[in-house]
Amino acid sequence: MSYHYSPSRNAFYPSSMKSEYMRAGTWPDDAVVATEEEWREYGAKRPPSGMQRGPDDHGRPGWVAIPDIPLDQLAKQKLSEIKAEANKALADIRRDYPQFEIDTWGDQEREAHAWAADNSVETPTLSGIAAERGVTVAELATKVITKANIYRPMATAVIGKRHRLENVIKAAQEAEDREGIEAVVW
Repeated sequence: MSYHYSPSRNAFYPSSMKSEYMRAGTWPDDAVVATEEEWREYGAKRPPSGMQRGPDDHGRPGWVAIPDIPLDQLAKQKLSEIKAEANKALADIRRDYPQFEIDTWGDQEREAHAWAADNSVETPTLSGIAAERGVTVAELATKVITKANIYRPMATAVIGKRHRLENVIKAAQEAEDREGIEAVVW
């Protein structure tokens, strides 16, 4: 089978289907007959690492370096990676709790500390949970404070690391330092 190559579309077309492409108005104006060797090398093979098919200076197919993604896109990609890693870092702890419960952690901790300071304060969140669990507000407040004291250092370490890495990425982006952005890893 023979092929044509279009440098503008960077694609091979089966020569046997030229009439169908012509009828459809999709045959490229710059299509040139490709050699069997060009088809085998650039049409049928996977490109070498870091390369992609593209036209050479004479409009023939060849391997060309994959261009760098724009710096702002690279920075966005790295920021997304850092956010995903931060989420993953705390996922093991959070996976044991439904999101609606996690959403009450701040309320639970505030009420637990308030109750520990003055056991006459209203604790609607803790009181509701304690009643359904069959424990006292005192027992629940102690557990909430203990768990919060364990979770907080882990969470704040992850938050701090995420902030630091985001700042490194943003500084490297402002300095147009591609290698600085690429070097950032969790």
